[in-house]
Amino acid sequence: MKKIFSFAVIAATSVLFSNKVNAQMPYNVTTLNEAYVPLANATNLTNGIKWSDTSEFTVPLGFNFQMGGTAITNIRLSETNLLLNGTSGTQSGFGMLGCSLQDRNFLSGTPASPIQYTLTGNTGSRILKLEIKNAGFTTEMDMFSTNEDFVNVQIWFYENSNIVEFRFGASSINHFQEYFLQKVPLGYLKNLDVEMFSFEKFYCLTGNPMSPAIDSTNNLNTPIGLTAYPASGTVYRFKPKTGNTTAINEIEKVNLGNIYPVPANEMLYIDSKASQYEIYSLAGNVVSKGKLSGHDAVSLQQLSAGTYVIRLSNNKNETDTRKFVKQ
Repeated sequence: MKKIFSFAVIAATSVLFSNKVNAQMPYNVTTLNEAYVPLANATNLTNGIKWSDTSEFTVPLGFNFQMGGTAITNIRLSETNLLLNGTSGTQSGFGMLGCSLQDRNFLSGTPASPIQYTLTGNTGSRILKLEIKNAGFTTEMDMFSTNEDFVNVQIWFYENSNIVEFRFGASSINHFQEYFLQKVPLGYLKNLDVEMFSFEKFYCLTGNPMSPAIDSTNNLNTPIGLTAYPASGTVYRFKPKTGNTTAINEIEKVNLGNIYPVPANEMLYIDSKASQYEIYSLAGNVVSKGKLSGHDAVSLQQLSAGTYVIRLSNNKNETDTRKFVKQ
């Protein structure tokens, strides 16, 4: 039997109690929208290896980095869903996706899913870019004996600022419930005890992936996370806090304008500095999109009554996300 150190295993073995009151998140989180660009001329950590959900990799950063209060020069990628600041004992870092990934040709053929990295920029402002490319789902192969679904994701580490970004590329996901058990967990794990399968706190993005909130827990007995897998171009930037901490459910905002009336009927009016808009259902699907010119009227006639999310974005890759109700 494979040893799968995933969020599902932690949830099954946790004996702690959830505590979501007055918890503090050590990062400010911003949601951005930038085109996903696959890495070129990257160093392949999996060269010639068909990796699985039990594989471990050490990624050299190329510079000093702070994560979880620990100075590091390497990142440990553990079983494709944990990015940790150590190799043993209690560690902190990031948990992502909470599912089991593996090379898409794990059962036959040549390796098809490289895990690779590249270092860009000049000394003092370098970025280590790590990519998990064309990864398949272990669960799909085990349960359905198919090999159709895949994900592409990059994690960027910024020198000096200690910013961490998760960047999502093209994906195909036909068995969401089987892979993610209702929610897609992504966030900061504090004091993870690898041997005991427990942790002090998980600060997790929750809700619509276009407009996530932040919540926290110290067990995963109840699913927590995003309600859908992030669309290509979605970027989550985790910037360490330097002053007062921010309470849970707060997230860094950019104000790009106003929408009205709310609730809306047949038309939604947008006065904005944004250059384009996208409207999403609560399932994360794009139901309307278009360009903006400053003062615009958007027809909602094709939408059913309900709650939606509108994301405004500008040429600086800043986004402003709001919820509204269509009556």
